[in-house]
Amino acid sequence: MYMSFDSSELLLASGISYKFNQQLTMISLTLISGIFLTLLHSHSVSARGNVTPQKHLEWSTGNCLPGPLQHADYPGCATTLLHLDEDDDNITIKSHNNSPTNGKWTPWTHRPYCADTDYCVFTNANIGLSIITTQDESDALLKSTSPHSNHDENDKVTPAYEMRDIANKGKGLVATRKIPRGEVLMVDSVALLAALEIPRKMKQEKGRLLFSRAVERLPRAGEILGLARSSSSDEGANAELEDGASMSAAFVEGVVKINSFTVEVGGMGYMGLFPRIARINHACHPSAYFRFDQHSLKSTIRAFRDIDAGEEITISYATFGLTRAERQHILHLNWGFECDCSLCTAPQDEIAASDARRGEIKILREKVLREVEGMDFKEAITLNRELYELIAKEELVSHMGDHYEVMARLHMGARDRAGAKKYAKMALVELKKYSGEGKEGKETIRELEELVEML
Repeated sequence: MYMSFDSSELLLASGISYKFNQQLTMISLTLISGIFLTLLHSHSVSARGNVTPQKHLEWSTGNCLPGPLQHADYPGCATTLLHLDEDDDNITIKSHNNSPTNGKWTPWTHRPYCADTDYCVFTNANIGLSIITTQDESDALLKSTSPHSNHDENDKVTPAYEMRDIANKGKGLVATRKIPRGEVLMVDSVALLAALEIPRKMKQEKGRLLFSRAVERLPRAGEILGLARSSSSDEGANAELEDGASMSAAFVEGVVKINSFTVEVGGMGYMGLFPRIARINHACHPSAYFRFDQHSLKSTIRAFRDIDAGEEITISYATFGLTRAERQHILHLNWGFECDCSLCTAPQDEIAASDARRGEIKILREKVLREVEGMDFKEAITLNRELYELIAKEELVSHMGDHYEVMARLHMGARDRAGAKKYAKMALVELKKYSGEGKEGKETIRELEELVEML
């Protein structure tokens, strides 16, 4: 479920960082930088808030990249805790209440657990978040975010989907009614964040203890471990979850990793686990897409297109714009399956045509960036139109808001006030309807509104 794997998932791009210059006759490096940022992200996907998978997230043995692949029906979410024996890595699941501290470790509800390493587990059970990182990074993360739980608000809304058995996939989410393009299907708060460098910084057994303790302290522990119910790779997992018997920290680590993906918060990469979103299966032409807001630490799933009642809700685990061979390589390497979606099983001539268009998209994208770097904005505008015709034909965007935003920037660079205003207005219509959630999205809309007023 990523967006750019040199590998990664989908539909996510960064927000505007450029503050439009009040002196419209002056072209600055800031403008060029802003165009670069928007082009780099909006052409490869089409949303905001980078989500990138970690290529080297593995312990000393085996590949274990994070990613929502094994999905299962929602468990009965009684409050559950994992009891960790400090002398080994065995965990026993029992149901009872959390035992937070008396406020001594504010804002954390539990004493940080470090397992004789520089990396510790910091947990606030009230909002349902555990973070595995260093003390300095935990402080920085708190300063740049404002997380709060959304569990109650989700429970008050009747979802437009239900869990069902999906042929050759195990479990999946299926729409229970027609869902129009752009509708928000799900909002999920991150339950666990883990610094990406952890596997390279400590021994495997220490890392497993940290993962185990991080899950243990969460009110959603049962929901997280329930993600393993349909996994055939973890022998005995279902029985262990059912009867409350002891299970290893290695098992908990595996559940977390295979159901997580990488997000960026404050310029740092973290493996993030969103338990509800982890239940969504993959398709190369998905019906929905993922957006992460690093301020609230929430992720939103929106309909990529109209979804019919009875249709499976899917997202892309691989980067948008990859050829079939590239997609299959990434999916097999990181998740161990071969995709048999409609795009991957199309007739060979259709696959070849699609691959050719995707190759041309990469070439055009680089050409646009070169023209921007050379400050030939008029040529960049021409090439960008060609680029988006191909992107639309390949169905790599769910709305045109990012394209219009890029065009507004390019017309600004070309000192075309009328063109910049036209595309800024068009971008506002699209972004307000199909995007704009989260701090960055709202900031983008505000800046575009200011631009329109200024012009």
